[in-house]
Amino acid sequence: MANSLASNGHGSRTLEVRYHNWSMNMDVIDLATSQQLYTLHGGSLGGTFTCVNNANVVIGTGQTSLMRSNVTVSMTGAAGGIAGTFQTHTGKLLGGSPKFNSPAFGGQQMTWKNKAMSSKIIYTLLDENGIALARFESAGMKFKKVGKLEIVDAVTDQAQVDEIVVTVLTLLYRKLTEMNSTVVV
Repeated sequence: MANSLASNGHGSRTLEVRYHNWSMNMDVIDLATSQQLYTLHGGSLGGTFTCVNNANVVIGTGQTSLMRSNVTVSMTGAAGGIAGTFQTHTGKLLGGSPKFNSPAFGGQQMTWKNKAMSSKIIYTLLDENGIALARFESAGMKFKKVGKLEIVDAVTDQAQVDEIVVTVLTLLYRKLTEMNSTVVV
């Protein structure tokens, strides 16, 4: 899949994340073209889920757990991507700013900086030099919309875009299922 994300004219591309159906499945839509670019097929918390591109090719998988602070992401290398498996780690069971070594960005340590708010989820992806490459902001208490993901125009490599989408969807999926789950001890 070529880089089909359209620029919004402000130095970034804006994608909308929507619930696919009543489950936790999510679609990523290019707002400029209304084209569906990705779908996350969710499973139960602690299970593995997949992210496919608009050609229905699996580009990555994620695994989450309520009992661990990290998530595991595997990129398949399909459609010209860079294969690799990595874990984010925060050191905190809830919240924190997940860090990971990125295969698509040449092994750089990336951080999804988490701005904790009671009504919104906000993540900003920073490279190892502190430069913001992407930002996700949830839509709050919306019925169908999950939120918006902005990716700076400087990110032109499709493997990098795929990795950004898969990692933020994995973190978002964990946070949303965590908010909707209770642990009985």
